[in-house]
Amino acid sequence: MALSTKAEALEITANKSKYFHALDQIVYTTAPSIFYNFAISYGYSSGVAGLLRMFDSDRSKFETFRLMEETVKKNKKCFCHGDLSVVNLSSQNHVIDFDESGIYPFGFDTAKVLIGYFQPKSVDEIKLYIENQFKTFVDITEWKEFLFATCLFSFVFSSKEGKNSDLKKKLFEMLTVLHKEILNKRQ
Repeated sequence: MALSTKAEALEITANKSKYFHALDQIVYTTAPSIFYNFAISYGYSSGVAGLLRMFDSDRSKFETFRLMEETVKKNKKCFCHGDLSVVNLSSQNHVIDFDESGIYPFGFDTAKVLIGYFQPKSVDEIKLYIENQFKTFVDITEWKEFLFATCLFSFVFSSKEGKNSDLKKKLFEMLTVLHKEILNKRQ
């Protein structure tokens, strides 16, 4: 049974991400530290390599990105598939292929779906998708952190080829503003 529409596939993957987040009720005290390192996943590490090329002429932007990355590491964690996509759904909509799974900031899987399948053309499309799928699910006190993490991961996943685009520029601008707001909130 194939998924009939893109909207149906996006709904299913969002629901799987919510399901994984619900597993957060479990305390991950016995998990080895490697399971918390989202930076070693293939999609993330190749995106960061692309960012290095993209910010080659302005290393201060890459340093700003690294500060953002440190901030997102402090977000609430949950189990993530690591490569959640429609290709990793069986015909019965069961999730398969957990080789990149870990305990990462919530938003990792959502960003992977956004960039890999939804392929947004604007920051507004990204924000609208996130709001439509998660606004009623994510606790209001954690909303900005979730939005920030999802957008940061989206920025990284969209940067694999290391080329700048209007979407990436706008996303980085939005991340810069959100980052300041989150830092102010945490102080």
